[in-house]
Amino acid sequence: MKYRFLCAAAALSTLAACGGGGTSVGLTPVVSGTTPTPSPSTPTQTPSTVSYQTFAALTGNQNFRTACASYLLAGVPPVANPATAFGNGLALSYTAATDAYAISGDGLSLSFGPSDVDAAVLAPAKGYIKVDAGFTQRFIIGRPAPAAATLDYVRTIFLATQRGAGPTNYQCVFGVPTLTTDVPSMSSVAFTKVGLSGASSSYRLDTTTSPASLTTYSLENSTATLSVDLTTGAVRSVIHLLGTVRSAAGAGATNVELGTYTGTGTINTTTGSYSGQFTDASGNSLFAYFGGWFFGPQGREAGFAFNIVKQDANGSQTSAVGTVTAQQ
Repeated sequence: MKYRFLCAAAALSTLAACGGGGTSVGLTPVVSGTTPTPSPSTPTQTPSTVSYQTFAALTGNQNFRTACASYLLAGVPPVANPATAFGNGLALSYTAATDAYAISGDGLSLSFGPSDVDAAVLAPAKGYIKVDAGFTQRFIIGRPAPAAATLDYVRTIFLATQRGAGPTNYQCVFGVPTLTTDVPSMSSVAFTKVGLSGASSSYRLDTTTSPASLTTYSLENSTATLSVDLTTGAVRSVIHLLGTVRSAAGAGATNVELGTYTGTGTINTTTGSYSGQFTDASGNSLFAYFGGWFFGPQGREAGFAFNIVKQDANGSQTSAVGTVTAQQ
C-alpha cells in the first residue's frame, strides 16, 4: 500500500465478536506505563448519550479499517515502514457464516478460518497459524490491558506474513470507533492508563563493531503517555523506549535505553482520526510517525500504531514498531 500521513475520510464498521488480547507463542505481550491519576478537582465529564457495543458483544458480518506500522524483515536491519493514518492500514473483514477473517491491503490477500486456529494462543486472545508456500503466517487479535485496565473497545493486530517485498510483520490498532459527533465535554483529556501494547519490537544496528551487529529487543518495559487538547485538536504522546534483549533463549533481564520520543499531531475533525510525527530529546524530526483513532463513548479509549527510526551520529540505527493503547 502507499503510506499516507494525512487522515483519510472513512466510514468505519465494527469488528465481530471474537475474543480479546494477548499475543502468540514467541511474542512478548506488553503491559506498561501509566500517566498520573487526575486530582479529585478534575471536572467531571458529561456522560455520552450514544450507545456503543463493546468489541466482545459485536455480532454478524463486519468490515473495518486500521492504523498499522510494519517491519520488512528482508534486510539488516529490518526496515520500519511508516505508521499509516487510521483507514490507510490493512483492511479486515469478518464473515459470520464461516467464522473467517480476510485481510487485504499492501499487496496482501489472506484468509484465516476455524481450521487455522492456533491452540497455543491463550484466551482472551484469538490466534491463527497456517503455512503457505513454506512460510508460516501468524494472525493474532489482541485485547491489550495497559496498567490493569480492561479495554472494551480497542484491539490490536499482529500479523506475520510473506508478501512480494519479503517477510513482513504488521502491528495495527482497530476497534469500535468513536463517532465524530460524540466528543468529550471537557476541553482536554489526559489518558490515565496508557501502555505500549501488543507485541512491540525494536532493533539496533551497531556499526561500531566489525562486522556490524544487530540486536533484537522486546519493549515490555517501555512507557507511554497520551493527552489531547480538544480546543486546538492537538494530540501529544511521549514514548520512553526500554529494550529487553530478545534471543532464542528468551528475554534477557537487562533493559537498554533506546531513547525518549515526543509525538505531536492533530485530530482530523472530519474523520476523528489523528496522526503526527515524533522528535527526539533534542527536538530533531525523525523518520517516525503515528496514526490512530478514538474508540468507545466520547473517546473513552484510544489506540495508535507507531514507527520510530533514529540514526545515531556514529551511523548506528535504532528502530521500533509497535502500538499504544489507552483509557481515560
